[in-house]
Amino acid sequence: MLSDRCIGHFRAEPGSQGVVMDSANILVAASDRAIIDKIKKCFDPMNHQIIPAYDVSLGMFLAQKNFPHLVICQDQLKEGDAFEFLSEINSDSELADIPFILVTTADSEKYEDSELKSAGILMTFQADAAEGYIISELVPIINEACATRKKRQEYSPE
Repeated sequence: MLSDRCIGHFRAEPGSQGVVMDSANILVAASDRAIIDKIKKCFDPMNHQIIPAYDVSLGMFLAQKNFPHLVICQDQLKEGDAFEFLSEINSDSELADIPFILVTTADSEKYEDSELKSAGILMTFQADAAEGYIISELVPIINEACATRKKRQEYSPE
């Protein structure tokens, strides 16, 4: 079984939930509705907007439309997988810097830390992780994303 781990350098102190600075757009791509519902339950009370997607093409459309602060993606989607979605995200220069979190399930294949890190995945956690754990791990990432967010280029019709 894959253990919960943080691949990047953002990690909350155990048991802390942190204080979220700004409201964030969080894109959650998952074929399992329970994952989306769990993320909503964790972050709706903090006034974050949860944007659900079920496959790569919808996820990419919603990412380009909503310019999320964070992407949380289940490893297997209805059409495609997290690595395909991350590749699409990384091919868009505006979206490439958005932190990408992988959610795995008990029957997920095992991933090596080096594989995840080289793909650009900041962190991974199990779908059955406790809500307190998810909040304590993701709040610092959300705060960092809000604090360092680049402004989106403005396009003027000509």
